[in-house]
Amino acid sequence: MGKHEKPTRVVSELSQPEQAFDKALYLLDQDEGEKAEALLCLVIDAARVAKEHVLLVRALCVLGEWLHEQGRVADAKQFLREVLEVHVPEAGLVSYEQRRARRILDAPEAT
Repeated sequence: MGKHEKPTRVVSELSQPEQAFDKALYLLDQDEGEKAEALLCLVIDAARVAKEHVLLVRALCVLGEWLHEQGRVADAKQFLREVLEVHVPEAGLVSYEQRRARRILDAPEAT
């Protein structure tokens, strides 16, 4: 099982992914990045299963940006590229995240 793969049982138990996303943001504000990373991975997995595209893009972008800030550029690129690949019918809701992902990926240190 890869670093960002979570058991299906755990993902299915994440009944309120939006609240988990908010908690991950709080953890990042509290400098508890490792806990936030694990929670964001659960949110991402749950959003994929539920086809919650807006939440998926937001969580991918937050995780990618944090990983980039930690110097984990290769890991960050994986998530940021997915931000740009997810089709969201309500594109206006995630345009900020998509622009942010593009800026980070286009930065010289991200290549």
